[in-house]
Amino acid sequence: MSADDTVEDKAEYKKSRLSEQQRQRFPIVTDAPDTDTAQTYTVFSYIVSAIGFIALLTGGYFMLFGPEVIRYNVVSGMTFHQTLQAYPGPIASLGFVAFAIGRAIGGAADQKQASAMSSVVETALQRENIAPEDIGDDYRLDIQKRGRAARGRPGPRCRINRPKHD
Repeated sequence: MSADDTVEDKAEYKKSRLSEQQRQRFPIVTDAPDTDTAQTYTVFSYIVSAIGFIALLTGGYFMLFGPEVIRYNVVSGMTFHQTLQAYPGPIASLGFVAFAIGRAIGGAADQKQASAMSSVVETALQRENIAPEDIGDDYRLDIQKRGRAARGRPGPRCRINRPKHD
């Protein structure tokens, strides 16, 4: 294999087009967006996904290792364990649906957080008269959580850092 046969990465490095005066404004620090709603959706998605995964595993287990015949008292009905043994297919199916719904809610929460973060960064850059397309690949965004903004403590902060070699 010769040097001509190497595959190069198609994505090119984006150099910043900031003036020296604009570079001196970095790091830019601003308040992070309020993401309590998105965090609530994220936690809810984990709970729904966990319940769905457990139901999926339970239904799958009883499909593979459950008994062929279930005997129960007609007067008192089936116990919980016998119900799981009697209906493993629907339990596994509902578990899969719940897991998928949980992951969809989690994806929506991630999208909501990303959208809120994007608007905060764009607002901070506009305030400094910097076009987002002028920032190169060297600059990075840090989100630092420092407790709640209530009771005089600083809240979460967004910080756009200067490149290390700058």
